[in-house]
Amino acid sequence: MADSETCYPDALITRLVEAWKPPHRTSLAGDESGVPFSDGTLRTVVEQAFFASLRAEEGRFLRQRLVLVAELNDLSYLKWDLVVLETPVEFGAGTLAKLAPALGSDRYAVVSTANGNLQVKAIGQPNDGPWLFAEDHYPRIQTLGPADLVFLKGSSAIVRYRAGEVAELENDFLASAPDEPATATRNIMTTLFAHREGAVNSVELDMVRTQLAELFEAVSAVGHGGMLAILSPNDPEESNLLQVCDYRIKPMDIGDIIVSVIEGAQSAAQIEERVMLPPDFIPVRAYTSDELGTQMGLKDSETAWRRARDAVAGAASVDGAVLLNANLCVLGFGCKLPRAGTLPTVSRPLSNGDFASYDLSKRGTRHAAAAQFADRPGRMAVTFSADGPVGCFMWSIKRGERIYWPVHVGSFAPNRW
Repeated sequence: MADSETCYPDALITRLVEAWKPPHRTSLAGDESGVPFSDGTLRTVVEQAFFASLRAEEGRFLRQRLVLVAELNDLSYLKWDLVVLETPVEFGAGTLAKLAPALGSDRYAVVSTANGNLQVKAIGQPNDGPWLFAEDHYPRIQTLGPADLVFLKGSSAIVRYRAGEVAELENDFLASAPDEPATATRNIMTTLFAHREGAVNSVELDMVRTQLAELFEAVSAVGHGGMLAILSPNDPEESNLLQVCDYRIKPMDIGDIIVSVIEGAQSAAQIEERVMLPPDFIPVRAYTSDELGTQMGLKDSETAWRRARDAVAGAASVDGAVLLNANLCVLGFGCKLPRAGTLPTVSRPLSNGDFASYDLSKRGTRHAAAAQFADRPGRMAVTFSADGPVGCFMWSIKRGERIYWPVHVGSFAPNRW
């Protein structure tokens, strides 16, 4: 610890100052907003959140959530559902503990930092509408247990503080912006949007990551374990692998559904910006019939996506893998991937950027088959364990070997830490 008077290390504050830099909001129109937080403000917030985590009610732990903003309009712009307090309450551990029962599983105490004066001004629930993909990056703190806090930027976990130690979130397949997993995700996206001229942008890339995360979360939530085996483009073994699928199906093009959701969300966002102008979002005119049709089309795409990912999650619980091509079209399930007698060599990334050996002998046959499958560029095998962990085996062109990347459904659901 930094000294006898603090309950957290200075390294945590330094890390949060860096991680929580603006922008805290990025809209599809390209505008950004946010203000930096001072060291002193963050120290107060972390200290009070820490002490709040130690409180209990009738022996029960009080789970707390808070989000930091400059003003409530920051969240109104993002269409959070806000219950505004007529008289703001001074921020502190006692306030957080008293509000904890009102927060439930998805609501936050909204803490305003305007002029360095910390006040709880509302209870807010994020809007999970599709037009918000990649936009909401406001800092959040969630308590997982006594003296156990996870710090997030938007929905992505950054670090965890527990029992006096700061733990960085491990390198993650979906969150590894500069590395090969990001390239793999971009390649998937390029394939999905091959019908369209022009390069993909970072907002659209984050949308694809979000859709993949939802798919992985759905499979993980079944709790049975399973595997998604994604073929490389023009994979020469596709026909052979289809022969070892217990259940071949009429191809289910979830890639096309993902594109429909993303393009629909972009169109709906543009309509919202024309009709519901910030900051108060008062309609300036009625929706046209075409605009209403676009919104209904988006709802249909979202429904199709929910049904498709639930179907994939169910199929993944059957012994064997769900087989998908490079366009994310499901070809079959119950696929018995061939395995060699010798376990392949696999590495895993470390938080400092280095790599270490991944001991495949301590895992089961599913992981061995997944590692064997990932024997060429473009192939990916995502494994789901019944007890929670999710990972992706892929071939590293840069290193010339198989890499096992953690997949943090926990980035979107921190209780999986």
